[in-house]
Amino acid sequence: MNATIELKCVAAVLVFLAGVARGALANRLGRSQSGKWAARLANVFAGGVFLGAAFMHMLPDARANFESVFTDVEYPYYTLVAALGFLLVFLLDKGVTLPRSSSDRFILICWRSSYRFIPSSPA
Repeated sequence: MNATIELKCVAAVLVFLAGVARGALANRLGRSQSGKWAARLANVFAGGVFLGAAFMHMLPDARANFESVFTDVEYPYYTLVAALGFLLVFLLDKGVTLPRSSSDRFILICWRSSYRFIPSSPA
């Protein structure tokens, strides 16, 4: 057997075992109040890592593409578009989920009140 294939098989087994172990740990931590807090904190940290990785990989390509199309613009609009896209997805997520606290209710009220600014389509 090729050494590369052996290494890939060992890595696949280790990833599987790590996933099973962490799943069991999450199940065990989810039973206590402090474990739920730790799981929320880990979830927020993981989300930040994924968001940071996505922006770090996508923004240089967006800059290159934007500068190749709009050669005379000096303001970095690609970052503005990325931030607005993130904000739109965040507001959609908050608007769709049911309110669970006072801050969520405020976001839901803002989301629903924005409908009056959207012109209605003619019937």
